[in-house]
Amino acid sequence: MTSGSSKEAYNKYHPDLIVILSCCCSGIIGDDVESIAREAEKLVGCRVLALRSEGFGGDFRSGYEDAFKLIMDLMEPPETKMKGTINILGARWDPTPTEFNWDMDEIERLLGEVGIKINAIIAGGCTVEQIKHAREVELNTLWCFDWGQKLGDLMQERFGIPYSKTGQPYGPEATKEWLLGVATSLGMEAEAVKVIEQEIKGVESEIQYLRKALSGKTAVVEISEFPGPIRALSLARMAADFGAHPVVINVHHILSRNVCPASSFFWKPGFILKSF
Repeated sequence: MTSGSSKEAYNKYHPDLIVILSCCCSGIIGDDVESIAREAEKLVGCRVLALRSEGFGGDFRSGYEDAFKLIMDLMEPPETKMKGTINILGARWDPTPTEFNWDMDEIERLLGEVGIKINAIIAGGCTVEQIKHAREVELNTLWCFDWGQKLGDLMQERFGIPYSKTGQPYGPEATKEWLLGVATSLGMEAEAVKVIEQEIKGVESEIQYLRKALSGKTAVVEISEFPGPIRALSLARMAADFGAHPVVINVHHILSRNVCPASSFFWKPGFILKSF
C-alpha cells in the first residue's frame, strides 16, 4: 500500500472518506499505515484514515470498537444542538447485520410520530456527513445493546453525550420500553405515551391473537447467522411476553450473565438456553 494507491482510488471514485485497512501481510512486515494515510491525505480531496486490521491483531469485537474509535475522529465540534435529534448506535452491515431495513424504517416512523429525528445510524449505512454532525444530537440510543453500549460509553466519555440503555424493541413491551427510554431523556415522555397508546390500540386484535396462540406453548429460537445472538434473545423475550416458554439454542458464550451486559434486558425466569 502506498499513498499513490489512495490517489488512484480518489481520482476514480471521488469518495468523501478513504480508510486504509492493514492485512496480515502488511502487519507481519510492519507497514506504517498511519504514516501512509497522513501522506495520502495531502494528495487527495478527502480525509484518509488508517485502521490496523490484521487478523492476528485482535478479534471481530475489538476490530469493531477500533473502527468506531477511528470514525469518532470525524465527529466535528458542534456549532449547535439539533433539538429532538438522536443517533442510533450499535447497528452495522456485514455478513451478519444487526438490523434489517424494515426494522429501521419502523423505528424511524415511531420516533417521527413522537417528534424525534434521527441524525445517523452508526454505523449501519450512515454517511460521512452524518458522522461529522454526530456530536450535535441531544442523545444517543442503542440498537444492539451488546455492540452499542461500548460506543455509547465512548461518546459519553469523550463528548459528554448521554445515551439511553434499553434492549431491542421487539414486541409491545420492549418497544414501549425502548421508545420511552429515548423520549423521557428528551423531555418528550407525554408525546411518546400518546403514540404508544395509539399504536397498541391499532394492533390490539393481533396482540390478543398472539397471546392466545402462544400462551403455554414452547417457543424454540435458534441462534444462527440470522437472527444473531442479541436478536434471538429479543425474540425470546417477545415470545415470553405473549405467554410462551422460550428455549434458545446454539447459545454463544458471550450471552453469559457474567459476560454480556445486555443480558439484564433479556434474562427472565423461565428462559432456557442450550449450547451445542
